[in-house]
Amino acid sequence: MLSRAFARTYLSLMLGTSILCSPALAQEQQEDSATQTQNSSATDALMEDIVVTGTKQSRAQEIQKVPLTISAYSSEQIDALKIPDLISLGTSVPGAQFEQTTVKGTANFSIRGLGINSSKVSSAPAVGIFLNGVYMGVNQGVLFDTFDLEGVEVLRGPQGTLFGRNVTGGAVLLRYKRPDSDPDFQLRARAETGPSYSVAAAGGGALSDEVSARLAVIYENDAGYFENPLLNDKNFPKSEMITVRPSLRFQNDRTDITLFGEYGRITGDGTANYAPDYVVNAALYPNIPKQDRYEYNDILAQFPGETFVKWYGSTLDARQEVDFGEDAALTFIAGYRNLLSYTFADVDGTPQTIAHTRILVDQDQYSAELRYNGTFGPATLTLGSYHFHQNALQMNGNPINGALSGAKIVEDVFGFFGQVDLKVADGLLVQVGGRYNLEDKDANVSATASQTPGVILPGANGVPGSCRLTDRRDPYGCNWTFRQNATFSNFNPKFTLQYQFAPTAQVYATWQRAYRSGGFNSQYNAEFAQTPFSPEKQRAMEIGFKTDLFDRRTRLNGAIYKTKISDLQRDIIVFDSATLLSRSQTINTADATIKGFEAELIQKLADGLVLSGSVSHTSTKFTSIRFDLTQDPASAGGPQVTAFDYQQRMPRVMPWTYSLALTADHDFGFGNATARVSWNHRDKSYFADYNFNRRDGADVALPASDIVDAQITFEPAGSAFSFSIYGRNLLNEYTLGNFTPLSYPAVKGCACYPNKGRIFGAEVTGKFR
Repeated sequence: MLSRAFARTYLSLMLGTSILCSPALAQEQQEDSATQTQNSSATDALMEDIVVTGTKQSRAQEIQKVPLTISAYSSEQIDALKIPDLISLGTSVPGAQFEQTTVKGTANFSIRGLGINSSKVSSAPAVGIFLNGVYMGVNQGVLFDTFDLEGVEVLRGPQGTLFGRNVTGGAVLLRYKRPDSDPDFQLRARAETGPSYSVAAAGGGALSDEVSARLAVIYENDAGYFENPLLNDKNFPKSEMITVRPSLRFQNDRTDITLFGEYGRITGDGTANYAPDYVVNAALYPNIPKQDRYEYNDILAQFPGETFVKWYGSTLDARQEVDFGEDAALTFIAGYRNLLSYTFADVDGTPQTIAHTRILVDQDQYSAELRYNGTFGPATLTLGSYHFHQNALQMNGNPINGALSGAKIVEDVFGFFGQVDLKVADGLLVQVGGRYNLEDKDANVSATASQTPGVILPGANGVPGSCRLTDRRDPYGCNWTFRQNATFSNFNPKFTLQYQFAPTAQVYATWQRAYRSGGFNSQYNAEFAQTPFSPEKQRAMEIGFKTDLFDRRTRLNGAIYKTKISDLQRDIIVFDSATLLSRSQTINTADATIKGFEAELIQKLADGLVLSGSVSHTSTKFTSIRFDLTQDPASAGGPQVTAFDYQQRMPRVMPWTYSLALTADHDFGFGNATARVSWNHRDKSYFADYNFNRRDGADVALPASDIVDAQITFEPAGSAFSFSIYGRNLLNEYTLGNFTPLSYPAVKGCACYPNKGRIFGAEVTGKFR
């Protein structure tokens, strides 16, 4: 078992080393990490070169010159595309699915069919989210507004060498705008049908020759998109969000240090859940119209519920130039975050009392990474060390019968990584790298039981009164019924070959290994002692190309890939009719293979007219199954792996995604107008592991969708303002974030989170320098 004292000593040494070296910018030199040109139009922004930070070099690099499959968006492109948040961004990334779970504000991301179906703190994500270079340890409170972002990068495929664990599907990198010595101020006001509105402002400038500051504030008020006839509520669920982001920067010729702070809060009703298969009993509920599967209907929540999410933290982003090597620098990234998330909701999607839940997450994390970059002749060297610590408490309860369970997962991760980029010939580059990770996890778990002492809850095996959770404002916590520890270690090598056969064209091939963390389940309702689940291991091969053709009027990028996964981790979800809770248990279920291809195109048809598009195809196959995915009852021979298990589809895999968008702008003299229309298709994908030909008749699928968006923006000549009107999801396509069947086939309830349908909006932005 690793010593906590050693962990803190290690972090202190890293902090001390960075201070002695006078570090500056973190992940990279981020003044280069967004488009440097002030774009004059939306089409210019779409065709601009973008520099990215995902290579962790001493300076950011042009996206078309790195041997990585990346979809990247500069601040100018985010403005031009009117991307409001990360969920909206997901529809434009091939093979990606960015959704929200039943717990409001909780991300559920998947790339190339790799993601999770859980909001448990013990379930490691397959897509890592990094804020200013800092890894987010839980997926609550990370659905960020895109206002005042410097850039977003979506790295597709495993990223284990440079980013560590839990990035087997990919990584999403978010960067806030840093302070600048030149004063600026920007604002945004937006109103949408629902109704909802938001206002945001950001600005900053120099405080002295070497110090500058910036402040961004975002406020959003959502009156509620759906109707709830059970509460005579025309707008449900209501929510309010505020985010404050101060930052301070010190910069001179060789040193660049930025300190970001953030405070955020979401308050409002519980979540909206909809049961697509529920049939309304007209005799019992005469005022509720018939529900139609996969159409927008009323939300049937018996009570408003409550959502409360609060987080605060800071990240240090620092870079110091050194004289050991050419273009050499020490980079230091550190971060701290505290999060409290509480949801109380009627989650079954029916007017019947099936599943009411309270979910509380209380999390602390801190991390530090120290990295060296330098070039020696034809070789560029990257060396680094990393430490991550997290203490995460989660409690899940049902107020109907007082059922409650709890867990606290404490983990320390130590990583050491290195990579050499060697130019072996003109245009030929070889990358060789690897990362060693050592993880120590403690699990403190209380099995499901009544939270009232002395009350025996049928079907539960915990100790009554072990945990208490009645309200987020009251004392909460658990007396742990068991404690266990496990240590995991992994080494992940990577080999890449890149050939730049023309100034604007390259091909590359990569082989690498990556893994998801092992651990313990935070939900427990079994008589036998828990055992840890093993890390999920991955071997991935990819061949890609990037080209800028015809005097840079055509940009075409693509990749084919094949991934072999062993000890596949799956969150097996079962509705417990005794405790009225959905239990999710992470199990190493199978070995599998995923393969597919992706392509992205940006074509300048004429001055002021740009066509963009993408396509992806993903196919999967179980090669070996070791767990009964179909949950065979005793009448079917009990738990056993049969041919029926091999017929199941891997969850969160969209066989096909494709998109097209046309952007046009024209300068009329008195102002510039931009019009854009886009179409994004996502195939049907399954949510639960038991999904094909289920005995209870549930079709646990996220429906296929064709999302059509349109917008028109006008910028008066000589004005700092722009005015936009837009429509999102104009076809009113029904989309879901998750599908967890409850009490099938009798009632056909569902913990299904519906995304909003058709939305019309107007926006005013202003930029002043």
